[in-house]
Amino acid sequence: MTKQALKSQLHQFIDTIEDEETLLVLNESFNSIKKDSDILDELSSFQQTRLQSSIQQTKDGKVVSNKAVKNQIQEWLTK
Repeated sequence: MTKQALKSQLHQFIDTIEDEETLLVLNESFNSIKKDSDILDELSSFQQTRLQSSIQQTKDGKVVSNKAVKNQIQEWLTK
């Protein structure tokens, strides 16, 4: 699909929307994209700290596999 065809399709889609709430959500989404902002800028300092901590734990190998978690859940459910 060409860029022009995609734009046309999006315009047509938006023109069919009657729900104001949906239009507001789309507008907010487009504004967010237009700002070219980093989602990390929207996190609180606490959230940023927790995220950095999680990244470091992953780098340090302090992770549990999905399979191990599923096994633990199965053990808990059968007790």
